[in-house]
Amino acid sequence: MIEALLQLLLLAFLGGVVALIAHHRGRNPLAWFFLGAFFFCFAFILVLVLPDLKEQREREQQLVDENRRLKEQLRKDRMVADRRHEEVQRRLDAHDTALTIDTRRDEGSAMAAPRAMEPLVVGIPESTAGPWWFFQDEMRKGPFSFDQLRALWQGGTVNRETRVWTAGMSDWAPIESLPRLSEALDA
Repeated sequence: MIEALLQLLLLAFLGGVVALIAHHRGRNPLAWFFLGAFFFCFAFILVLVLPDLKEQREREQQLVDENRRLKEQLRKDRMVADRRHEEVQRRLDAHDTALTIDTRRDEGSAMAAPRAMEPLVVGIPESTAGPWWFFQDEMRKGPFSFDQLRALWQGGTVNRETRVWTAGMSDWAPIESLPRLSEALDA
């Protein structure tokens, strides 16, 4: 009888050791108690070899916290970038208005004509209205006032084949196709 009681106490002690280790490693102590009591060697080795669930949960929580922090930082950075973009766009719009052009539209090529933001002023002949742009060496150049364009004409930089554009024109056109302009430049 004492021998049976000692065996029972030994099983309880061995099961308790395994249960205590299992509890510190984030595992169910009751299940490990019974495994340790009946299969001590197997259960003891297994509980030491299996990964520590507490450490895994802590690492996962750290990752979740870090992800939350990074998402919040990204959200703040996007808000700052959006505000900066709006400020830059506001300034560009102010410049566009002052220059009477629209730089917002997608320019597929260098030949794309600037788009006027305001129509031509009534009373100014089409040929001398400004500002003017011309296309040369695969580049759009301008804006130029009519007087500046005339100086370029007289200096030979601009000639009859040079493609030009000003507000009110639908697309670039060679000067020779604009009789009023070539007359005004020759005058």
